[in-house]
Amino acid sequence: MSDSSLRLARDLKLRSREQLISLATQRKVAGAHIRDFFDMADTLLEHESVTDALARVPRDTLISLATGQVESNDTLVHDLALVTQSSSGDLLLLDEVTLAARSVVKKWNLSSGDRAPGENIVPETRDASERDRAGIERGLLLTTAIDDLAQSIAVAPVRRLASGNLAAADSVRLGLNIEHTGLSLGDALGFAAHGRLIQLLDGWYMAGPEFDAWRLANPAQRWVTLALAWRESLDGRVIEILAARESWGESLSEFVRWLYPIESEWILELVSTAIRQASHLGLISSTSRLPLAEVVLHADADTLTTRANASLPETVDVVYIQNDLTIVAPGLLNPAADDLLRRLCEVEHSGLASTFRLTSSRVTHALTQGLTTEVMLSRLEEISAAPLPQPVRYLVEEAGSRFGAIRVREWGGCAVVTCRDTALLELLLADSALAALAWDRDSDTTATTRRDALSTLDLLLAEKHPAVLEDETGTILARPTLAKLPVVSKPLPMPATHTLVDRVISDGAAVTGNITTLDDGAAWRERQVSLAIREKAILQLTFGMPDGSNKSMTVVPLSVANGRLRARDTATDVERTLPMASIVTLTAGVA
Repeated sequence: MSDSSLRLARDLKLRSREQLISLATQRKVAGAHIRDFFDMADTLLEHESVTDALARVPRDTLISLATGQVESNDTLVHDLALVTQSSSGDLLLLDEVTLAARSVVKKWNLSSGDRAPGENIVPETRDASERDRAGIERGLLLTTAIDDLAQSIAVAPVRRLASGNLAAADSVRLGLNIEHTGLSLGDALGFAAHGRLIQLLDGWYMAGPEFDAWRLANPAQRWVTLALAWRESLDGRVIEILAARESWGESLSEFVRWLYPIESEWILELVSTAIRQASHLGLISSTSRLPLAEVVLHADADTLTTRANASLPETVDVVYIQNDLTIVAPGLLNPAADDLLRRLCEVEHSGLASTFRLTSSRVTHALTQGLTTEVMLSRLEEISAAPLPQPVRYLVEEAGSRFGAIRVREWGGCAVVTCRDTALLELLLADSALAALAWDRDSDTTATTRRDALSTLDLLLAEKHPAVLEDETGTILARPTLAKLPVVSKPLPMPATHTLVDRVISDGAAVTGNITTLDDGAAWRERQVSLAIREKAILQLTFGMPDGSNKSMTVVPLSVANGRLRARDTATDVERTLPMASIVTLTAGVA
């Protein structure tokens, strides 16, 4: 075992599970032969693995490693296990890495005096504030689209398949919320997940912990949340690249290829994805980044919020409510008015000026959430620029009068439907669109279905019947926002890197013990013992006795725990427990 392997094994053992998973993913560590930290260190120090890792560092770092120098704050090279960290926090070079770096620098003829390619910057005639304003206004399209997407998921959570994709029907449903932005569904889910507006639990996408508070924030703050979430999702190397250049066009690609001369396609793909997402945030004008983008990249939340608020027009709390039940907002609505309209209406168009449509189903849903018809009408009157049109007042009052006329209750895996009067029940029984419920009439006002309560409720609502959900006490319930998991659900497979890291942590702890507290000789002996245990090999051991003498013994090691070796003495065929600290010499492969 080399000194580098020993130092790296110690360094690896001090890392958290998440750090080891990140390392194994970036360094492409794999193989059933990797059982402990020593194996992992040996694999990482193989020449091919080191060369592949060097392709993941920029050229100035590559040259520094080749010259035997490393910055004390260079977390990248430590994260990639190209150096180890001492107890004082200093970064220490590994001989194998230095030799590989020298070979790469020589092969590619790299020099610290090389100059980066120039930029192609198109002169901008507008001032910074005007450019920021135009950018954030474009970014509000993303904000409203993500709002609609997250709201759709909150109402009906969606299952992520084992492939990582969504079912076709869910993809189509969610895609309707973002199709006007040109945003891909994957990028949209990424924005929402990084902003904690949605979360993935047990394979289901559902509303996240920050969604309710985010929806009530002002438009600028909502955009800031998405912008900072985007920045936090970026690889640190991508952030450095974007911050180093003002032009994010073709000249940026040339710079990336210069910066990563060994292999650049992987980083070009990351940069391309980041720029595509930045364009939806409104951080790019033509091919140049906006002044606001620099603030985002430096993650200055306070400055960013101030700039965003200053760049947007004042919010409005007055809307125009039409006889055809459409509601037009002439500008950015304040959060309270926006939340009210989104609860009572379908969103037909989102933007600086939005259009909503009042619907009976949305009003009924708001009633289940605790809003009364009186409160709805009162709040609509407060924000309306003119007296409420009669059709609007009639729709709300009529929905209120019908509310609770049809009640659905869970009953033994099926559902009981109770109507306000006999005529209403007979109307449901005669509706051919509800034949799939397979009705069984129980009384003048009740009937049972073969479907569960939620399926029955959904079908009734789809056919415009004012149905609500109730519990066994008759209390009206809001429709649950959490989907029921299937009775038999195939668990998502654990990634191979996670399995490998868990094996290294568990087996490594049992075999190598606490190597961080041992000297080099003791750690080397533990390594030899662990290999002998794995290979069921024979060891010749010499122990130091309390009286100062030495005793030799030929054993077959079985396990190591708590600093003691359990082994079978080949001379007597007796199992013994021996202190590892007393081993003076060790020779492997002796018969």
